[in-house]
Amino acid sequence: MLRHFKIVQINPSAKIDAFIYRNHTITVKNLPVVHSGTWHLSSQQYQKLAHLR
Repeated sequence: MLRHFKIVQINPSAKIDAFIYRNHTITVKNLPVVHSGTWHLSSQQYQKLAHLR
């Protein structure tokens, strides 16, 4: 795992975890309705998420 983001929404309550991996994938857990999923990122998307400050 390269990065971990925790996204918190107050109303309605949600605590979403997003994990960015070096193989250019993102896994998101605790999503409303879908629950979780894994997607492939383009090189541009990966670069933006991997280097956020």
